[in-house]
Amino acid sequence: MTYYLAINGRTEGPYTIEQLKSFHISRSTLVWNQELKDWTPAGNVPELMGCFHEVPPVPPVQPISGYDANNAFDSGPEGKSRGVAALLAILLGGLGVQYFYLNKIGAGLISIGLTIVTCGLWEIVMLVQGILMFCMTNEQFRNKYVLSPSTFPIF
Repeated sequence: MTYYLAINGRTEGPYTIEQLKSFHISRSTLVWNQELKDWTPAGNVPELMGCFHEVPPVPPVQPISGYDANNAFDSGPEGKSRGVAALLAILLGGLGVQYFYLNKIGAGLISIGLTIVTCGLWEIVMLVQGILMFCMTNEQFRNKYVLSPSTFPIF
């Protein structure tokens, strides 16, 4: 048995069922043959059930470590938010406030010293750090700044 296809407003065919299997038709592709009264979605024709190239469903994404990896202001298990730290680095980075927020007291004091020694130019480095914090995932932020044993994590 042969079928005609309606593709982009054109009639194509006739095609055998074996030929249709090589096409990427969907259940909504309109088909017709002499036994059908009118153009019919291919999904309504039992003989064509083996012709569809179905895309498997995408499994839902599970949250990483109990929070959303894409929400910058979602606090992790330690109660530290990537968004808050990034804003502190951008706005008050020269004073090391983001490090004090992350309980990295030594890094905060070093940052204050570097701001004084460089006459404020250190704030540019902290601005870049804040932007980079916004660009990473929460899991990367936790590993780099919260869970890191480093006294002075910069980038």
